[in-house]
Amino acid sequence: MYSSIEKILYRQEPVVLSGTPVPAHLLCTDLPFLPAPYLELPEPGTDWRKQYPRQKQKKIREAHNRLKRQHKNLAFRTFTRPADLGHWLPQVRQIFLKRWDRNHSSCLWRRDSTFRHFTRAALVLAEQGKVELIVLFIDEVPCTYSFNFLNDNDREYFLYHHSIDPGYSQFSPGRLLDEYIIDSLVQRGFHILDFMQGEGRHKSFWTRTSRMTCRRITSPRTPGGHLIHPFKVRLIQLRILVQRSHRLRPLAKQLLQRVSPP
Repeated sequence: MYSSIEKILYRQEPVVLSGTPVPAHLLCTDLPFLPAPYLELPEPGTDWRKQYPRQKQKKIREAHNRLKRQHKNLAFRTFTRPADLGHWLPQVRQIFLKRWDRNHSSCLWRRDSTFRHFTRAALVLAEQGKVELIVLFIDEVPCTYSFNFLNDNDREYFLYHHSIDPGYSQFSPGRLLDEYIIDSLVQRGFHILDFMQGEGRHKSFWTRTSRMTCRRITSPRTPGGHLIHPFKVRLIQLRILVQRSHRLRPLAKQLLQRVSPP
């Protein structure tokens, strides 16, 4: 699933889970990339919240109570049909732009042209029943969303892209949406909730378990492939080094923002 997402949306070296089988007809090098937190889900009907310490259960209740005290109406809506995604993806994109502005220079949602590519791919996947867009509304205003992938064969669910409206951060909308998604997946009989590559407090709140992802570099098994493959590997090693460096990554972002069109 990791590699198919990358191929469909980004058309770059795929990200795979460590241990993914290697194609016999290709030269292949897997470079450790980032850990991917995941949550093993219990059987349907299980009170899954009880597996968390009381302090975390209290934080979830507090998020709901803040809404109740201010008489806010909470609604979760799941969109799976292509027509609905075509309508709501541009709407929730405004949340992303408001939250991140130019900070995510490589994200397909930042530029109009790449967002159109993302939307076209999403609509094709929606026809196949492989994606969902879940939106949290407070008083009928969308304030956070999560665009997700489904692997029905293995009953795995992948949280791919999400953001919150900073104007609603006092209500912890991201945590409320995660709680809703976990509850829904347990009732639907999913086995794994994968938060995908990258770590963060919003992920570690729910799980401390992760598995390593790798950037997979492939080349044809030809004389030319053998010649160019080491250079491709070195290039991706440098890219990973920049992405994982707290010092180099901001500098790279600034450079990209200067040279990339608005």
